[in-house]
Amino acid sequence: MAIIRLSILLLIFSFNLSFSFQSYTLSGVVIDKSTGDPIEFCAIGLVGSTTGTITDTEGKFSLSGLPDHKFTLVFSHIAYENKVLKLSPKNTDQTLTIRLNPKVVDLDEVSISAKGRGKLARQRRRELGNFMKMVLGTEYNERLIQLVNEEVIDIRDLTSQSWKFSKNYDLVFVNEYLGYEIKYYDFSFIMNKTTKTFIGYPVFKELTPKEPEDLVKWKKNREEAFKGSLKHLLFSLINDRLIEEGFLVNITNFDPTSNIDSKDYERVSNALRTGPSAVNPNLKLTKVENDNYEMWVDGTIELFFTNPVDDTTEVSYILLKNETTKVSQNGNLHNPLSLMVYGHLANLGVYKMLPVNYLPDYLKSN
Repeated sequence: MAIIRLSILLLIFSFNLSFSFQSYTLSGVVIDKSTGDPIEFCAIGLVGSTTGTITDTEGKFSLSGLPDHKFTLVFSHIAYENKVLKLSPKNTDQTLTIRLNPKVVDLDEVSISAKGRGKLARQRRRELGNFMKMVLGTEYNERLIQLVNEEVIDIRDLTSQSWKFSKNYDLVFVNEYLGYEIKYYDFSFIMNKTTKTFIGYPVFKELTPKEPEDLVKWKKNREEAFKGSLKHLLFSLINDRLIEEGFLVNITNFDPTSNIDSKDYERVSNALRTGPSAVNPNLKLTKVENDNYEMWVDGTIELFFTNPVDDTTEVSYILLKNETTKVSQNGNLHNPLSLMVYGHLANLGVYKMLPVNYLPDYLKSN
């Protein structure tokens, strides 16, 4: 049976965010739900992006640069439970009062050090290796990315082989390949013999370069990670740049959930173009509001991308859970869980994950 993996970048993620940031600003205060006392040093992050702030000594905050449609914020503090809010400027007061519950310590946690001795420690090291391959993707350099708090993961979740999602973790990755620290809030995963996937709320922070050359290296690596990504594809679809960006896209009747190795299928639409004069009976893009589009697909998107880095051709399949989904002008899905990806795209992980407010310089002027 083929391994089925949800799109990570956008399980990546369970967040809503367009690149069309406006001047929308949200302010408020964070307090203890029980006592009403203000909570200082509470981190507030716009999920999927590098936008964030912290509360002051009076628990107050102000966060600007928010998108003009639905978005998700995470409120986190070491002594309190996370709070995830999905908000819309149309239905949200610009001044909020956020109440956090004190965190309850689980005294029954099992923590076995990966550096310990014995059979259980060896098993944990092995399962942590499998976990990192699932989360980071198939193309990563372990010297350039680190899960700095791997000890918080319960070995029972690593070895359960369950079809249920694990408990929630707040994980911290330091990615020196792309130059980001990623705090992945409420991270939960399934890791059994046939299914490997995870969900959560990532918030990005730029790393401080140790050497001037780091900035040049990160810029180059970010551009390479962007090429062939789901965001790159969607941007190219919306802006009619598929061929220019190295994509060949077909619509097929192939069902990737049955057997991803099967080639017994038909292409019902070949070499898509999406410009004003294009006629695609199986894929349509309709502009709705604020430079956002509704994408309708009848069938499975078959994607070939020729990677300019090593001149290899990568194959992926994209299946919408429903016939339509919304996409921003800059290639961001409003609901990342509205589709599933297979093939090459399913093997990309946190190692090559970019903030949704990233776009390479060569495309910003287009």
